[in-house]
Formats: sequence, structure tokens, C-alpha cells
Amino acid sequence: MKTPHCTPKISHFYLFHNVSYDGTFNPSYFFFSFVWLLLLLSNFIIISISQAVESPKKSFFEAPPRITLEELKGKLDQKADVIVVDVRGNLSFEQERIKSAISIPLEEIEEGKREFPKDKEIVFY
Repeated sequence: MKTPHCTPKISHFYLFHNVSYDGTFNPSYFFFSFVWLLLLLSNFIIISISQAVESPKKSFFEAPPRITLEELKGKLDQKADVIVVDVRGNLSFEQERIKSAISIPLEEIEEGKREFPKDKEIVFY
């Protein structure tokens, strides 16, 4: 039996080391390494699948739904529960606006100073 040239420390963890300390191939080391590798791979696959199955979350930067001018006009003509909010400055609002629109500057909306009803459709322009 060959003596190792250096004394191994107990803290060494030879995960993929298939050779025993005396330099011979040890099948139990190989089996342990193979099982450990399979466990790691199966955990990776399970995590990947579980993340793919989760419901898609909306991104913070996702664009809001858009409405055409014709669709908005149709809703306003039908007197649907729609709130039209003009986010431009007061001067622009006074010069030209949609008839039933209310003026709320964008800064107030961004700062959270205004709350909007959840049961109505809100159109910002």
C-alpha cells in the first residue's frame, strides 16, 4: 500500500475525487459523486420547471393598454363609466381639451396625491 505524500485534512471534501488517498480508484467515491451530481441536476430542473409554471407577473415597465380615439368617443357617447384625465399642464388644458375630461397634472399622479375609483375605466391623455 502506498502512503500519501501529504496527510489529507478531514476538512477536505473531495466531491468528484474518484481516487482514494492511496492513489487507487475507489468505486464508492465515484458512486457518491454520481449521486450528488444527479441530486444537483434534479434540483435545478425542478426549480426551472416551477418558475416556468408560475403565473406570469406584470413587469413594472410593461406598457398600459391603449385605446383609440374612436373607441373613447364611442364610450363617451354611450355614457359608459369612463373617467378621462388630462395630465398636461393647466395652460394646455384651458386651451384645448376633451369635453368631459378633468385636469390632474402628471406630477400629482406620480406622487400618489390622487386616487382613482377601481370600478371605472380611466383614460389618461
